[in-house]
Amino acid sequence: MDSQAPSTMAESRCLVIGAASGIGRATAARLRASGAAVTGADLPSATWPGGPGASLAMDVTDPASVAAAVSAAVLDMGGLDAVVNCAGILGPVAPAAATSVEDFERIMKINLTGAFIVSQAVLPRMAEAGYGRLVHISSTAGKEGVVNMPPTQPARPGSWAWSSHSPRSSPCSASPSMPSPRAMW
Repeated sequence: MDSQAPSTMAESRCLVIGAASGIGRATAARLRASGAAVTGADLPSATWPGGPGASLAMDVTDPASVAAAVSAAVLDMGGLDAVVNCAGILGPVAPAAATSVEDFERIMKINLTGAFIVSQAVLPRMAEAGYGRLVHISSTAGKEGVVNMPPTQPARPGSWAWSSHSPRSSPCSASPSMPSPRAMW
């Protein structure tokens, strides 16, 4: 068991999920600029911008895909100190009566179940290493009650609840957290 936490960001090995665009892309760039080793992961269909860093295919709704990408990142970087999960979608902006069950279930699967699947894949590795940081990025949609976003509203608080439960049930110092972009940027 290697419980040595990195003492600087430059010593950190980070996996950023949802790294091909948006907040994930900015997070990966900021970590790289701080000197961290970064591997990005996103959907196999993602279009990756040019630049430094490895990229892996990952679908957060598929446990086998997540496990394979996490294993590849660990192998590539020689370990894993932090995972930042930025995967998530907004979905259609429409009243609940106009939102299909399929859209609702797709958003819940990506935004809520995806956070659970990522946690299941990385927390045991962090427990084995004796250290790790898991961050699930979320929006404030579930917290503030945004009009016409019925699937997003229950998914986000569910993700927050999962993140607050995970440290209590994890056998190591891995500490999941769930900031919203508004609090970070």
